[in-house]
Amino acid sequence: YKYFWELVLWATECQRRDERINKGIADFEAALKKYQKSYELFIYPGAQHAFHNDTAGDRYNADAAKLAWKRSVDFLKKHLEA
Repeated sequence: YKYFWELVLWATECQRRDERINKGIADFEAALKKYQKSYELFIYPGAQHAFHNDTAGDRYNADAAKLAWKRSVDFLKKHLEA
């Protein structure tokens, strides 16, 4: 389980309009660096919390969701195939 959760943490994606999440980014990133974890951090301008949820009405952002999905799959392929 530890390995799975580390991958989830490494593949962090944030949305610019979610202040609750955004205010923790600096501390989260500092911890990842401190423990020498590989990660990629992306901010999706205009995206809201749950932007990838296509049942979330106006919060769903198709362009950001497609890009986030591609980046997530690419990240997992890179780190799981290594």
